[in-house]
Amino acid sequence: MEKFRRKIDSYVHRLENRWNTLPPKRQRMFTKLFLAVYTLITVFSLFYIWSGKSNSLSIHHIDGIPKSITIKNAVP
Repeated sequence: MEKFRRKIDSYVHRLENRWNTLPPKRQRMFTKLFLAVYTLITVFSLFYIWSGKSNSLSIHHIDGIPKSITIKNAVP
């Protein structure tokens, strides 16, 4: 587990170094781009939910379970 943690820490450290080497103007541009994409995804998701199309999901019975399986302590 410690090996995994060290690997993650080194990866985060490398990413942070790469971010810090970028000019501040470029950092602001990437931040604005990320915020714009996040906002668009949020707006489209909310529109999809409010449009009512998300209610078209239907859940059917699960096929493929053998009839010979019995459930103990099942509530009738």
